[in-house]
Amino acid sequence: MAKRISKLLDAWIPPENSGEPIGCLATSFTFDNEFFEDECLKRFLNLETELNADGPIYLIEREEKLSNIDVASVLVDQSHCKGKRSLRWDLLPFRNKRLLHAKISLLYWSNNVRVIIASANITDNGYRKNQEVFAVLDFNKKSKIPKNILIETVDYLTLLMEESSLDQENPGRIRWMDTLEKIKDNCSNWGAEIQSNKTIKVTTAFLSSSDNNIFDQLKNTWESNSGSPANKAMVISPFFNDPDSKNEPAKKIWDILRKRGKAEVSYYSSADKSDQDENKIHFHAPETLTQVPRKDCRVKFNSVPLSAEVEGKTLFRSLHQKSILIKNNDWQSYLIGSSNFTSSGLGLYPNCNYEANLIFTLSKSRIQFNHRRILDKKSFPDAIALQTKNIIWQSKKDADQRYEEEIVLHEGFLTAFLDIDKNGNKILELNFNTKTLPPLFRILLDENLIYDNKMWINKGKSKQVRIILTDQLLPSGLWVIIDKELKKAWWPILVKNYELLPPPEDLSDLPIEVLISILSSAKPLHQVLKQWLKNKSGQHHIDYNILIDPHEKVDTYSFLLKRTRRVTYALNMLCYNLERPFYSRNSLHWRINGPVGVMALAKAIMKEAKSDEEKVFLLAEIALDISKVSINSKENSLDEREIKEVLKGA
Repeated sequence: MAKRISKLLDAWIPPENSGEPIGCLATSFTFDNEFFEDECLKRFLNLETELNADGPIYLIEREEKLSNIDVASVLVDQSHCKGKRSLRWDLLPFRNKRLLHAKISLLYWSNNVRVIIASANITDNGYRKNQEVFAVLDFNKKSKIPKNILIETVDYLTLLMEESSLDQENPGRIRWMDTLEKIKDNCSNWGAEIQSNKTIKVTTAFLSSSDNNIFDQLKNTWESNSGSPANKAMVISPFFNDPDSKNEPAKKIWDILRKRGKAEVSYYSSADKSDQDENKIHFHAPETLTQVPRKDCRVKFNSVPLSAEVEGKTLFRSLHQKSILIKNNDWQSYLIGSSNFTSSGLGLYPNCNYEANLIFTLSKSRIQFNHRRILDKKSFPDAIALQTKNIIWQSKKDADQRYEEEIVLHEGFLTAFLDIDKNGNKILELNFNTKTLPPLFRILLDENLIYDNKMWINKGKSKQVRIILTDQLLPSGLWVIIDKELKKAWWPILVKNYELLPPPEDLSDLPIEVLISILSSAKPLHQVLKQWLKNKSGQHHIDYNILIDPHEKVDTYSFLLKRTRRVTYALNMLCYNLERPFYSRNSLHWRINGPVGVMALAKAIMKEAKSDEEKVFLLAEIALDISKVSINSKENSLDEREIKEVLKGA
């Protein structure tokens, strides 16, 4: 039977009948901003356009759909939290002396919540090139997955934010917590109450302290299901403890196997052939793995090939999978996720990592379908058995750790976010911890100095500084230089309120005829705008009537009655959109105050109406139609009273 090789990016595509996207939260150790924007968000939002093929239309569609969700946010270990991005989503640094190594993605649609737990970081390598392992769990009204898995995942993401040392007023922190609370309120009953022995059982194995290490969680899961001990273990890991360490994981693995009789542990990792001796192989693990507790125990070692034939092509993949499987003749418990086979990754060290794993447990004799070693055969890689005498032990440097040369943002720099004052000025607000702020520092926007310790002292050593930005472009981060060091740390900028962000240039101040065309068309916004931008660029003669009615032969732009009918039809469509359920406050703002919303149409009428009579008449029509809007609410949508209050304000 061929192995199932899945694409992790496909897990970001909304499942059938998932409903409207509401928000996504993710965690990662290393991170690629562009990859998240252009690949993950593209699929989560179900974008139709392509960045390379559609250019500005892609940006418009992404802007529109991001403007309609509550939040898109990624919590990244502080050593890798950097890079320019769209301000429509939040990049949050995990600021803790311990490592954020968990890889969780929580995707929230109105009818479905998806939990992805993986070994892969949110990078191109993690999603496309490495050999990884991941699990996808969908929660909805028909889901048979135990609902406690969703609740425990939400609780763990809450814990991570609480322990990330972000100040309480951080707008990204607030959005993260609000989304988790919303999922708890609306979706906590999605899933099964109990798990049957006739199905694969799922258990979380999250690591937040050494008090509940991964081995203990795996052992407890096993003992609560199987009546007899495991006699075999299989371990896949790219990284292990240092060769000169005591290697506690290599000792601890035997504690979850039976204490009498034969027992076996098999290790899987990458290897290289020796240049000096063709019979020798450099196995990327320490020799301390060979230790056994008694004579009737044995250890096996397996080399995982770094290339594979997939769809007729040879792919080279770095091993990054992390798995532990324990079993006997009937039961299997399989742990997958982010934990390397190291003391810090498994919780055997006081300052252990934050890790996220799942345990799948099943009985071959009880499961409802024909089961033949489904876990180890389907998700364990093909490997080459090695003879211990031919192994040259050569541990790899653990790439999943912070190193001294990595520069992280000093704790004195709290939150930087953008705001807009009552005069419409763009304000950059910087918040400091005045007790720990270093005596010498410089803050750069691109390569230009915008603030330093001298300015801070001259301004009275304030906890908060507000700087007016004159540049039209809104920055997504700042560089901070401490003392006279040349190395720079990235300070991500957040938006205090997404509603403050201006629309893309191509969406600002649209002419009334274009607005009517957009509102009257059954096509998505980006498709109508694609035609308009083509006309605007001079590729074709502009004929707004064609956008509305391709059979129209007469230009009736100057006729009040004709245009009134067209505005009325557009208003009907606008009201129809307002009557659809709102699943986020941002979507409510977009439909009222966005570039193709109620206020945009009113503004265009005020600007372009041919007479005061036409202006008054059309504005009165808008007010009358809005007053008649009937709100349709559904599960997970905004409260009807909240929507009506906003409509009254419009």
